[in-house]
Amino acid sequence: MASTEDVLASALELPARARARIAYELLRSLDDQTDVDATQEWTSELSNRLQQVKNGEVELVSLDEVKKRMAQRRAERGIALKGE
Repeated sequence: MASTEDVLASALELPARARARIAYELLRSLDDQTDVDATQEWTSELSNRLQQVKNGEVELVSLDEVKKRMAQRRAERGIALKGE
């Protein structure tokens, strides 16, 4: 059986699309395992954020506004997305 280093070296020689597929499949294989600590942390984070919204501590922004701001930031940095 090939070593981890050999597999990694071979994978890194593949085209980007093939590497992306391998990365996707590897990450997906890890999703079968529930990380209880992470689940608890995310639940706590979401509860805190919801409480901030209810208390008026944060400003909600519409999706359209987020898209507009992101487009402005990309333009400032000279970054264009496909189709722009």
